[in-house]
Amino acid sequence: MRKELKQWARDKMRESRPSPVSVTLVYVLITGAMQLIVPLVSVALVGFSVLSYWLTKGYELSQIILYYLGAGGATALGFANILVGLLIEVISFGYISYCLLLLRDRARGTSNLSDGLGMAGKVILMRLITGTFIFLWSLLLVIPGIVAFYRYRMAPYILLDNPDCGVLESIRASKALMKGHKAELFVFDLSFLNWALLYAVPFLVAEILERAGIPALGGVVVTWLGAGLVSLWVTPFVGVSQAAYYSNLTGGGYRIADYGPGDTRDRHWDN
Repeated sequence: MRKELKQWARDKMRESRPSPVSVTLVYVLITGAMQLIVPLVSVALVGFSVLSYWLTKGYELSQIILYYLGAGGATALGFANILVGLLIEVISFGYISYCLLLLRDRARGTSNLSDGLGMAGKVILMRLITGTFIFLWSLLLVIPGIVAFYRYRMAPYILLDNPDCGVLESIRASKALMKGHKAELFVFDLSFLNWALLYAVPFLVAEILERAGIPALGGVVVTWLGAGLVSLWVTPFVGVSQAAYYSNLTGGGYRIADYGPGDTRDRHWDN
C-alpha cells in the first residue's frame, strides 16, 4: 500500500498547477520570515555587535536579552515569540489543507495557506490540547508519547473535512479512526527516511568546504541553500502522501455525521 500511496501523491503533484514546489517555496519563505521576526527585533534592540560579543563568550541569547532589556523586555519578546509560533501553526494548517485539496484536484495554490485563518481559534486550541496530551504521555515513557502522537495524527484532516465540529470532537474522532492503524502509519512515516537523509547532504558538503579552507560563511550558505532546495520537493511529497494515507483510510474523507459515538469502523478505499 505504501508504494501505491506515494505514487498517487507523485501523480497528483505532477498534474497540479501551480506547481507544489512554488507553493512550498512561498510557505517556507513565509514561515521562515516569521521565525526571524523576534531574533531581528532582539538584534535591533540590543545591537548586533553587542550580541555577537556576548554570544562568543558563551552566554545564551535569553541571558543577554534579560540583562540589556530587563524582565519586562524579555517577557514581551517571549510573548511575541509565542504569538509568532501560534501563527506559524495556523499557516502550517493551511499547508495541510493545500496538500489534501491537491490530492482531490481542488487546490487553489498559495491562497490555501490562509485556510486556517478562518478557524484559527480551533487550530490553535487543537494544537495546544494534542501537544499537552502528547507531552503528558511522554512523561511516562517515550513510547506512550509516540503512541499519543499517532493517536491524534488525523485530527487536522478531520477538522478540515468537518469545519463545524468541535476541537475535542475532531480529536476523539482521530483517536477512534487510528485504532489499529498507529503502527501502520508509523511504518509509513519510516518509509520516508531515505528522503530525510537528503537533508544531510548539504551539511556534509559544508563540512568538506570547511576542511578545504573555505570560509565558514560559505558553508552556511551551502547548508541553507541545499537544505532549502531539498525541502521544496520533500515537503510537498511527504505532505501529499500523508493526505493520501488519510484519504485511503477514510474512503475519501471523514464525515463525523456518518459515525455514531464511539464508532470505530474501518473505512478503507483501495485507490
